[in-house]
This record gives sequence, C-alpha cells and structure tokens, in this order.
Amino acid sequence: MTAERYGAGIAGFDGTAWHATEMYRKLNPDIDDGRQRATVAASALPGMRCIAMAVIHDGDVLTEIALALAGHVRAGLSQVAGRPIVDITSPLVDKGTGVLRALNVLGANPAAAVSFGDMPNDIPMFAVTGRAYAVGAGHPAVAAAADETLDPVEQDGFARKILDLAASDWSLS
Repeated sequence: MTAERYGAGIAGFDGTAWHATEMYRKLNPDIDDGRQRATVAASALPGMRCIAMAVIHDGDVLTEIALALAGHVRAGLSQVAGRPIVDITSPLVDKGTGVLRALNVLGANPAAAVSFGDMPNDIPMFAVTGRAYAVGAGHPAVAAAADETLDPVEQDGFARKILDLAASDWSLS
C-alpha cells in the first residue's frame, strides 16, 4: 500500500467497525464514539470491503499521500480529534453527495440548507448548500469557499451561529 510505504497508519470502515493498523491506533488512540474497533495487519485491508478509509501520519506527508492516491480514489484532507488525516472514499462519493442524499430523504431544499466545515473535504458540501460557514481559522481553501468565517468552536462560533439561525426562524423548507 502506498500509505504504508510512508510509515502511515491506515484504517478502514466497513459500515459496522473500524479496522486499523497498529500505527493508526498509536497515532490516533480510540475515541469513545461507540463504534467497534479492531486491530489488523495492513496487508488485510486491501481484501476488506470498506466504505471509507483513513490515513494518519506523524509527519508532514499527508498532502503527498493524498496526491499519490489521486486518480484511484477520492482522497481529501480532514481531521479527527484535531489530528490531520486523509479521508479516502469512492471517487463517486464525498460530503456533497452525502448531504444531497440526506436532504432528498428529508424532502428538504438544498438551497435552504446550511453547512459548516473546517477542512478541504468539506468544500463539496459547501457547493450543494445554500449557505456555507467555515468554522475557525481552518484551512485557507475552506475559508475561501465559505460564505462566512465563524469564530473557532472553542470561542462558540458554531454555537452562536446555530442560535442566530434559530432566532431567525430558519428552516430547511
């Protein structure tokens, strides 16, 4: 695997559980999110049916890893618990397609929807909602794609915007 060549940790999600290499678990200790987790050898991951994968590295090579994967999968920079990672999905799936599917199920108008993000993998979601908010001093590309940049979560930027939207009688219809 390309990512393993860089000394990165790799994890795959099969819809039920995360299957992660020892290096991934070392660099990203379990978060108590209620999901099952298993440690596997990197050689086991290519044979698994995964709906998403993630790559984490202790150095500054994630952009290089994402570029090496380009053309094979959708690889976007993101973060988990404040640590940068590369999210890997099918080339046909991103946060934008996921949001559109969810809004369709809800019968909601995408133009009336809002989105919040801080990393480049959020940009496709911004493109399908009526209003997009960059949260905090995140990635510069996210701020450029957003309609407005909010204060960081630690300064209640997200919470204040939700309260503002609620006070304005905003709805998805």
